[in-house]
Amino acid sequence: MVPRAAPVVRSSGTIAAVGVIGLGRFGLEHVRTLAGLRVVPVAVADPDPARRAAAAAVATGTRTYASAEQMLAAEQLHAVTVATQASEHLRLARLAVRAGVRVLVEKPIVASADDLAQLAELDPGLVVPGHLLRFCHAYRWLEEIVSTGRIGDLTGIVAQRSRDRTHLEYGEPDPLLLTQIHDCDLALWLDPSMPREVMTIGHSSSSVQFDDVYTHVLTGSGTRWSLRADFGLPAGTGPCDLLTVYGTHGTASVEVGRQQGIGRWLGRDGQAQRRWHAPHEQALEAELASFVDAPAPSGDDTAGDGTAGDDTAKDAGATLAEAITVTRTMLAARSSLSAAETIDVAVDPAEAGGSDSVQWPTVPS
Repeated sequence: MVPRAAPVVRSSGTIAAVGVIGLGRFGLEHVRTLAGLRVVPVAVADPDPARRAAAAAVATGTRTYASAEQMLAAEQLHAVTVATQASEHLRLARLAVRAGVRVLVEKPIVASADDLAQLAELDPGLVVPGHLLRFCHAYRWLEEIVSTGRIGDLTGIVAQRSRDRTHLEYGEPDPLLLTQIHDCDLALWLDPSMPREVMTIGHSSSSVQFDDVYTHVLTGSGTRWSLRADFGLPAGTGPCDLLTVYGTHGTASVEVGRQQGIGRWLGRDGQAQRRWHAPHEQALEAELASFVDAPAPSGDDTAGDGTAGDDTAKDAGATLAEAITVTRTMLAARSSLSAAETIDVAVDPAEAGGSDSVQWPTVPS
């Protein structure tokens, strides 16, 4: 149990009054993480009484509500986080925006093209996507290597993300919106080129439609991303992630497991290796600290290779426009998987074998 600590004072001079909507496994982790940052949520909302009781046991004094509507009507909040099923994300983001409350929405920010088009109409100053790997020390190091030109002009990205078979319990038909979306977001962060074409193939060895998917993306600048995600690891093992960036003057990569991460850079002007202990461990803390304007956790730096490395990452998060691009690309990948053909990301997914109907804006060359 975490007692209510002195409230955090934001840089604006106001008190950070935060709520959490959705108290499943990850929503409860939001409550714990905020409490660890001394931003104990003043209110939480979930229709399940057992989940509400679990959250109240984690954070003493937190008020509980059966619905987001009740919470937003009763409380004067500065911010809320949303960690519900993706089908609820648009509705809940709208509620928060109408109340003038800043809202962090976990990935995928929405799960359908129709919702994505409506999401784009919301105030981007109030809607914050929850793409936490941008706050992971290892990936921040990799982004700095790339953005400072140490491997020259970027030519391609290759990513592999493996999870254990318990991820099948989430009920997704494939890993696209559950895990591969992480690498699509990281790729867009490292290579800010608009995806143009997507081709996805999959393999199934379980009860889900596809538990192993390969997505190939061609961007407007001609770079290519090759992304693989699978649920093939034995239960209780992993994660096992590898992200490699190729440039005209070298390569850089990050390999991330549960206990450690290793970064490698080999370029025309030198080389370096870097290690991190439990690199994912503080990513959610850093993301939520940035969101509520609280002090971020300190980093674990064991290399010292001339990069700024593990700063507070206040500006590391994805924008709403970036999250829309990433989600649109993954929805196109799902259409490609279904139709077994290359999909133009700027085309209505319904016309390309998808189940949604929305006219995508033209992607610039």
